[in-house]
Amino acid sequence: MGAIHGLAGTAPVVALIPVILIPDIWAAVGYLAAFGLGTILGMGSYAALAALAVSKAGSSIGAARAVAVVTAGASIGVGAWWIVRAATELAT
Repeated sequence: MGAIHGLAGTAPVVALIPVILIPDIWAAVGYLAAFGLGTILGMGSYAALAALAVSKAGSSIGAARAVAVVTAGASIGVGAWWIVRAATELAT
């Protein structure tokens, strides 16, 4: 699933455009290795934090409500930001 997620987003562009511009093959391979390792560490850290939040939320009703409220608020905030951004781009 992670590979499909990575291929679907902008990661291939961010990873491959610099690689084709690097004249040294070993520097390009090093860049790809560092990019891959950084992606793995970032996704792993996010998954660990999400698992911690879910395990804490499952242990008490108050924590579950807090996680739900924060998640809902963040989702509403991102949605509102996208709508405002799209509306201002259309207006210009």
